Amino acid sequence: MAASQAPISRDIYGRYTPDGNCKSAPRVRVDSKGVFVYVKGHQTGPLPISACTSCAGGAPSDGIQKWIYVKHGKTSEGDNLPVVLKFNAQEERGQLQVELDESSKTLLSPAMSALVKMGSLQRCS
Repeated sequence: MAASQAPISRDIYGRYTPDGNCKSAPRVRVDSKGVFVYVKGHQTGPLPISACTSCAGGAPSDGIQKWIYVKHGKTSEGDNLPVVLKFNAQEERGQLQVELDESSKTLLSPAMSALVKMGSLQRCS
């Protein structure tokens, strides 16, 4: 897996909201400073993350999908990464899919819980 703390790819910079409505929440903002989540007027971030540019499908990929794992502490095996933000999901530019590793027993913050519950967002224009 090609995951790292490397800078986030510029091609996923932007704001992501339900149905691409820039005033909706929850929303995710990605820029050179990191990944931020906005819920009910409160900002969380920059989030502790691990970025992966070739994780889709479990093998190296040259597609446009980019995965950002959100860290929630450590386990005995290493970083705990229960939430995955899949940018350009399904190889569709501007789509964001949020997934929770159901096997994780990690308690999420209210902001991350709202994001996981939403499930998918679109980049604002």
